[in-house]
Amino acid sequence: NKIIAAGGSAGGHLAAATATLEDFDAPGDDAKVSCQPCALVLFNPVLNFTGMKERMFFNDDVENDEMKKKLSPTLYLTKNTPPAILFYGAEDKFLSQGEEYVAKAKELGVRAELYVAPKMSHGFFNRTPWTAVTTRAADEFLESLGYLQGEPTLKMPANAPKLEKR
Repeated sequence: NKIIAAGGSAGGHLAAATATLEDFDAPGDDAKVSCQPCALVLFNPVLNFTGMKERMFFNDDVENDEMKKKLSPTLYLTKNTPPAILFYGAEDKFLSQGEEYVAKAKELGVRAELYVAPKMSHGFFNRTPWTAVTTRAADEFLESLGYLQGEPTLKMPANAPKLEKR
């Protein structure tokens, strides 16, 4: 009862997809066993392919626009979507997708928190000191949901930069 889906970039997209997209079970899967995560920790994921100009899929027998829509987690948010924390750099071209996701989640009454690293681009969390800063924020988020207990034990670097909550 404590599945947390997390990932960065394409992995963040996959984590969000586990909570929002349907009809991707393999034939024979036991539908009585839920793989629905209880919470999401998303690092600069792509959440809506529909506005992207790039050709993302290369299967000639599938309409590209149809596939972009089918694989866009934001389009499938419901009141049952698990709570999420999202991290983006202020210079990340996908930040607007995080903002869109959070706005739609809040409209539905779903908890979604967005944190932005000033002057940072895509993948900023992979570098010091941002790895510690985002990990600590994720820890605090999961603690607030009851999935972790106690104060975070991760030591923060001296003069650690701050994330901007939006």
